[in-house]
Amino acid sequence: GKMASSRLLRSISQAARYAQGCYEQGSGLDAVLVRHREVELARQGLEKIRVARRESSRQLEGVREEVNEVRNRLDGMQRSDPRFPKLVMEEHNALRKLAEHEEKFLSQDSEERDAFEKLSVAVTISHIEERAHAERTKYWGVAASLIGTALGLFGSLILSTHRTNGFSSTMEEYANQTSAQLSQFRMEVRAHLKDIVMKGETIEGTEASTESKGGAVVTMAPSSG
Repeated sequence: GKMASSRLLRSISQAARYAQGCYEQGSGLDAVLVRHREVELARQGLEKIRVARRESSRQLEGVREEVNEVRNRLDGMQRSDPRFPKLVMEEHNALRKLAEHEEKFLSQDSEERDAFEKLSVAVTISHIEERAHAERTKYWGVAASLIGTALGLFGSLILSTHRTNGFSSTMEEYANQTSAQLSQFRMEVRAHLKDIVMKGETIEGTEASTESKGGAVVTMAPSSG
């Protein structure tokens, strides 16, 4: 009985999981979850690009300050100054670095716009899926409620039957134990009675033997006189 109830409960659990899967597919909940993951991935991608862009902007400002510093030093210096060629070379290197950082920043700025657009599209599609899911849920909610009620009643019935079987097993075990104890008690009573009977017979035999000997002595006394 217990094994059958366990198998039945497992079957009910499997049926419930199958019904949940059907509900997710039929109501569009699985599609909504997929869109939510896409939105989250797009948001993470945008955040990653924004962090890189902020760092690139910080580096770009540093290179611009370096270029301005070199130019300020050149503006106050005579062309005949021996240090002038070196400063010109520094300016040249600073300008090359500035061009590289500006190109990198512009590229990341474009990537940020693309990532933001991707996130916007993902959010829009997610909202469309959510609205479609809400419409389907109106019909699936009634069906799921009825199925859930039926499964609940069926499960309660099985649980009640399982408890009843367990109570019956307990009562049967108690009855068997009581019967065994009564049988043992009856055997002990029979043995005790048998012992009493045997002791009585022994006493009667002893008394009879004593009376027989006494009679013989009485009979022989007159003969000797």
